[in-house]
Amino acid sequence: RGRGGRGGRGGYRRERSPRRPYNDFEDLKDRTAPVGSRESDRNFSNSVFVGNLGFDVDSQRLRDVFGGVGDVIRADVITQRGRHRGMATVEFATREDADRAIDKLHQTKIGDREIFVRHDNPPPESDRERERKPKFAGPHYEVFVGNLPFSVRWQDLKDLFKEAGNVIRADIKMDDYTHRSRGFGMVYFDNQDDVKAAIERFNGYEMEGRAIDVREGKINSDSAAPTHLERDEAPVAANRNSDFTQGVEGDGEPSSIIYVDNLPFATSNQDLIDLFGTIDTVSKAEVKYNEVGRAAGAGVVEYVNEPSAAAAIESLNGYNYGGRDLKVTYAKRP
Repeated sequence: RGRGGRGGRGGYRRERSPRRPYNDFEDLKDRTAPVGSRESDRNFSNSVFVGNLGFDVDSQRLRDVFGGVGDVIRADVITQRGRHRGMATVEFATREDADRAIDKLHQTKIGDREIFVRHDNPPPESDRERERKPKFAGPHYEVFVGNLPFSVRWQDLKDLFKEAGNVIRADIKMDDYTHRSRGFGMVYFDNQDDVKAAIERFNGYEMEGRAIDVREGKINSDSAAPTHLERDEAPVAANRNSDFTQGVEGDGEPSSIIYVDNLPFATSNQDLIDLFGTIDTVSKAEVKYNEVGRAAGAGVVEYVNEPSAAAAIESLNGYNYGGRDLKVTYAKRP
């Protein structure tokens, strides 16, 4: 997704979708992209992830199937070194189309395989993005703004949301490598009332033909969770590992449990479930912590059976996730 040069070194690529008239989406140019780096021209809010595909299913077949439930903008089959990985993403014109695809096509069959369909979540932010996060000295309340046109700049976002209150900052999330918009951003106010006013005024507001998604963000100065500034300064408790992760390493013998190394430090347990659930049902997944209680960039995932673990290693070892190439092996327990 934006780092085409990785393909020659084993990075994941998406098969180029057949072109069709894009109407309002004529500016969507980049049709081939490695998995894991962020696509600047794909709207995650309107996209679904499709798993357990037969290797004979190509992007045109996906268009034919998913076009029956909504307006498909693009359909990309995930490949590695030219090999079909049994996974794909489909982007629709609207979030409603994506929701309908999940409702109508999840656990249906394409050929002789029962596919699963879920929302396609972006990978965790890269470590460089974490370092760039804003720090605030005073009160701050975050508003998430999704489904933005890719032409919208932070200045446009700030000017628009000034109509709801006192904006102290506005950011458009950019791709690390292409430096293009990822189609969503954040707006920060200095009081909660302005947040409520912004959501009421602008949720569903149309910008360049897109109805934007506006909701309360995760960061605010009243939250029990530490802010970015506080998180850097606050002491962190050690020994945060559970019995499931304590002392576990990689390169173990075949089993239903795998070890994932080189994860972005921002990865959560839910991120692991979302990613490895694309292979099969995950029984349990937890990130590991180091001796001072901070994220270690590793995690442990358990499947219901050993074949699923083997499939995860085959499909996701080397996967570029949040700007990092994952190392996925069988877990070695102490």
